[in-house]
Amino acid sequence: MDVIQQIPETKDTHDSLKNQLDNVTSPENRSGKSKEASLPVQLESPPRLSNTKLFILGTGQVFLWGLTSASILETAFALPMIGVEFDLTPGEVQWVSASMMLTWGCFQLVAGRLCDIFGRKRGYLIGCLGLMLTNIISTFMPNLASLSVFRALAGIASAIVLPASAGIIGSLYSAGKSRTLAFAAITCGGAAGAAGGELVAGMLIEWTKWTWRPCFLLIGILTIYPLAIGFMIIPLDPPLTTDKAVDWLGASTIGSSIFLLLLTFTLSETEERGWKTPYLPALLVASLMLFTSFAWRQSQLSRSARTPDNKKPPPLIPLSLLSMKNRNLVVIYIASACTWAMTDSFFVFASFLYFDVLDLSPFQAGLRLSITFFSGTVAALVVALTISHISPRLLMTLGCMISIASPVIFALRGLDWEYWKGDLWALLVIAYGTDATIAAGSTIISQTASPEDQSVASALFQTSCRLGFALGLAISTLVQTSVEKSALSSYANPTEEQKLNALADGLRAAQWCNAGYIALAAVLVGFGMKGWQRLDHHTSNSHDEEGIAAREHRLN
Repeated sequence: MDVIQQIPETKDTHDSLKNQLDNVTSPENRSGKSKEASLPVQLESPPRLSNTKLFILGTGQVFLWGLTSASILETAFALPMIGVEFDLTPGEVQWVSASMMLTWGCFQLVAGRLCDIFGRKRGYLIGCLGLMLTNIISTFMPNLASLSVFRALAGIASAIVLPASAGIIGSLYSAGKSRTLAFAAITCGGAAGAAGGELVAGMLIEWTKWTWRPCFLLIGILTIYPLAIGFMIIPLDPPLTTDKAVDWLGASTIGSSIFLLLLTFTLSETEERGWKTPYLPALLVASLMLFTSFAWRQSQLSRSARTPDNKKPPPLIPLSLLSMKNRNLVVIYIASACTWAMTDSFFVFASFLYFDVLDLSPFQAGLRLSITFFSGTVAALVVALTISHISPRLLMTLGCMISIASPVIFALRGLDWEYWKGDLWALLVIAYGTDATIAAGSTIISQTASPEDQSVASALFQTSCRLGFALGLAISTLVQTSVEKSALSSYANPTEEQKLNALADGLRAAQWCNAGYIALAAVLVGFGMKGWQRLDHHTSNSHDEEGIAAREHRLN
């Protein structure tokens, strides 16, 4: 999708664009009866940045994506110490992490659309500032309630800043190698941040008297860098106007649906009775009903957008992003959900193994997992160097197939295995599936989505990853607890060793479940996508009927 030359904003230009849209969207043209070829629609694009500024901006985005990944992993590592300090049960302390993931998943899709409408730089700066402040304030919270509130606010800030960041990359970096390398770079940043966050959190928790509190403080301070880079380099957004139409009803419906879905999965893990808790099925049904209502409304708004006298807002999600005409996008959304279901769940159960079964200290566990800093960086570099030369379909399939080895090794490992015998090799290949899926998937989505839909397309991609993790972890946890209870049922009064062995059996079963997720992703990509062309051969669908109608509505 080539960058379009900037057009001065004058009344004549506006009238010219409107006349072109009137020609394109007239009933005669849509029915194929027009004898004249419609003129191409040109939209104003951001000014081109120099290569130096693009490089500096890229470092800020890599830093930002690394910090958001580190924030998730550091929080997970800090939970045991937070529970000890606040005298919480394991179920209660989970809300520190769950509150962030709930708001993150709930607001991401809506935030992506708002960034497209009201300006990506505005969304980026608000998100960075919110991420900085909420992490710094979290450092000083005295109890579970206040800490959970600010972790929830940090989730909202992350939901705003990441779609804005992806949209900025999609609009400022030209299509082709430049944009592909940019998406591969932020993938590398995310992998490095996740691994570095584990190691740094382990060091801070074990070697400082403030234990978990410096983890949040460090994230907040480091966020100043991407905030400053964005403020100085990202071009200004167009002035705000009063004619911006937003589907607030659809936004509230889909936000409530995702919130209830994630809340259901969270409660299934934190409640003592799990899925036997009476109100969980009701929450799940309510979530599905809201999602059905949202899908119906988007369909109605899409039909209305094709009428010349339409006064309704455009759809929150352009249906072209979910159309079977763009089958590759649908496959990427589902495959990314499966990939992240494996990756994030893998680290959750690996942490349980290290802490609860092998009784390792936070630093020892972080040191073992820190190899993913190296392996994730290498995997991201391999993806970055090959993504322009081979088919993304082949790249994602091979990446997922390689990563199958990670949960399989942990499912087979004995409790007496040395680190180099199993864990090392599993952690060396864990990142290939996620790195290939994110880099190739983000690039294809960016090239397929129209310029004004870059952030919401990225938000849809990231939301699928979050939902995949929530659903995958819920299923894997259900498998783990079922196997553990089954193993303990054969003992009247199980000893501590028997309890540990039962827990280990449950963790192995969960890792087999994780292996199924990544294998499903490989099958979906290998057999579900179409075409074997390289990324530079992918074409844009930015001028489909829905995009034209949406632009017509915005001009009116």
